[in-house]
Amino acid sequence: MKRLSWMMAAMLLAAGCSNNSQSLESPNEAEPAVAVETAAAETKEAAEYVPNPQVTDDQTLLKEKQAVSDGKGELMLLRYQSADEQVQVGPVQVTLNEAKVMHFTPDYSMIDFFHMYTHEEQFDFVKISVTFENTSDEPVQFNPAAHLKTSTGELKTWEDDFYLEELASTLKPSEIKSGSMGFIVEKGETIEWIDLLTSDAVNGENAIMEQGKNVRLTF
Repeated sequence: MKRLSWMMAAMLLAAGCSNNSQSLESPNEAEPAVAVETAAAETKEAAEYVPNPQVTDDQTLLKEKQAVSDGKGELMLLRYQSADEQVQVGPVQVTLNEAKVMHFTPDYSMIDFFHMYTHEEQFDFVKISVTFENTSDEPVQFNPAAHLKTSTGELKTWEDDFYLEELASTLKPSEIKSGSMGFIVEKGETIEWIDLLTSDAVNGENAIMEQGKNVRLTF
């Protein structure tokens, strides 16, 4: 009897260990968390690109002379550079994602808006896409493009940016912003490089943390 009792106790103990092992190793509890993280990452990535209300969507334009049109007008890609260049300005890390020079023929319904920037019915422009992050624990005033200079000698300021995505702003601690800027230029097809000068990084007390830096992108 003692031996039988011992054997029964051993079987019950083994069964209990087996159940605990299955409970710990079961993937059913971990899968929802992984699925939630994956879905969140996909949502964040999809939310990074927001179509501009004034300009035709150029996401598909990756080769020179490609063209695309929609209700806002027609775009042709003249120059392209997948940049992925980084520069650090104080606590602000700036990534230049890509640069394009395009020819744009706005739809008639958009002409009035662009007359604030040019009297031409169609024009060339430089588009720069950026992502920048405040890596500090305090607010920072910053503009990723204070000035833009082209190899053809044109100089543009942040006031010439017609994308109007309000990238020039005060970044909250650890805040990340991304978007695009557009500057109308002459003879875009002949542009060989562009120089981008960022603004200074300025803290909440209006003190300069670091002066703006220059980045050159060559097509």
